[in-house]
Amino acid sequence: MSKKSPCHGCEEKRSPTCHIDCPDYLDWANEKQRERDKRRDSRDATSYMIEQILKRKKQKNKERR
Repeated sequence: MSKKSPCHGCEEKRSPTCHIDCPDYLDWANEKQRERDKRRDSRDATSYMIEQILKRKKQKNKERR
């Protein structure tokens, strides 16, 4: 997925309501949102796993004492 929107360099189809009406832009924006959601979900899962590992490590250290 390109970082630049399909509007970059578009002059013949530009209008004041371009981002509301343009199917190319809407598809691009939806794909970008899905990518952001996927990254956010991945970070959430990763931070949960790290939290659980640290919690278990702390419990093991307490048991050893």
